[in-house]
Amino acid sequence: MTEDFLPINGTDYVELYVGNAKQSALYYQYAFGFELIAYSGPETGMKDRASYVLKQEKIRLVLTSPLSADHPINDHIRKHGDGVKVLALWVDDARKSHHETTSRGAKSYLEPTVLSDENADDYPEVVVVVVDQVLDYEPTCDALITTSKEISLAVMVADCIPLLLMSETAVAAVHVGRAGLVNKVAIKALHQMRELGAIDIHAVLGPSICGRCYEVPLEMQQEVVAAHPRALSTTSKGTPGLDLSAGLIAELAAEGISYDASVICTMEEPLYYSHRRDNPTGRFAGVVSL
Repeated sequence: MTEDFLPINGTDYVELYVGNAKQSALYYQYAFGFELIAYSGPETGMKDRASYVLKQEKIRLVLTSPLSADHPINDHIRKHGDGVKVLALWVDDARKSHHETTSRGAKSYLEPTVLSDENADDYPEVVVVVVDQVLDYEPTCDALITTSKEISLAVMVADCIPLLLMSETAVAAVHVGRAGLVNKVAIKALHQMRELGAIDIHAVLGPSICGRCYEVPLEMQQEVVAAHPRALSTTSKGTPGLDLSAGLIAELAAEGISYDASVICTMEEPLYYSHRRDNPTGRFAGVVSL
C-alpha cells in the first residue's frame, strides 16, 4: 500500500476576496447564521485591507477586501469577481507538507511562516512531531516521538531540560524550558506516546539549570508557579527563581511516570554548556532510541 505523503485532517479555512467585506460578513451572519469571531483592519494595524473571520461549526470563512483602488486584491476582484482565493488545509506538520509537495513539483507561493503580534501568547502552542523514517529536513518542534527501531532521537539544550521518555514501543526526546513547562509539552508528548500504544513509560531528566541559579523576574516566577507550584525557588542570591526540574518531576509524578533525574546544574558545572553562564555557547544533546 502506498504511503500517503500528504495526510490532510480537514479544511482550516477558506478565504474569499470580496468587494465589501463588512457587507458580506453581515450577509453571511444574517442569511446563513455564521458567527463573527475575528477582525483585522486599520484599527488593528492592518493598513491595506480588512478581513472578517466567520465561523459555523467546522466551517471557517475569511472575507477580505482591499482598502485602496490600486491594491493587488482589487485587481483580482476586477478580473475574477468575488470568489475564493485561499483554501487552507489542516495538516499536522506544515513544514513537512510543504517539503513533500514542493519536492514533487508543486510551486511554492510562501514558505511556512509563523505570524504573531504584540498580543500573541508569550507561550505559543507546543508542537509534537511523530517520525517513522529519517527526514531530509529539520522539523520545527518541541518534541520528537518515534516507534521505529531504525531511528534515534536527540534534543539539544544549554540550561533547559533534555527530557527522554522511554517505553518498549515508543520513545520521545522533549525540550522542556520555562515555556515548555507552562505549556505542558511533556504531558502532550506522553499523551501522544500513549495514543501510539506506549505503556510503562519511564522518564530521564538530563542536566539543566537548577533553582539556585535560574533567576527570573518576580512576575515571571509568579506566572510559572501559578501552574506549577513545585517550580518555586529562591536563588543563591536571595532573588526569585525557578526550579524547572522540580516542576517537571511533579507533573510526571501526577501522570504516574517513573523517572530518573540528574542533579547536575549546567550553570555550576563547567563541563556542560550553559546559556546563562557563557552566552553565546554551544549545545549538548540527549539521545534516545528503542
